[in-house]
Amino acid sequence: MNQVMTSEPYASARRVFWIVDNGASHRNWAATARRNNAFSNAHMVHPPVHASWLNQVEI
Repeated sequence: MNQVMTSEPYASARRVFWIVDNGASHRNWAATARRNNAFSNAHMVHPPVHASWLNQVEI
């Protein structure tokens, strides 16, 4: 995340969306706090827990 968010056009973008898996390291309040502290313009997007990545692509 650091390498991408410190380069253009992401560093100066108003909002950047990160699609992340539903692993425990991405789902808790601490992950959100770390991301907010490091990059306030980055937003994590979680796919539905019951759906696979393939299903999301097909939709």
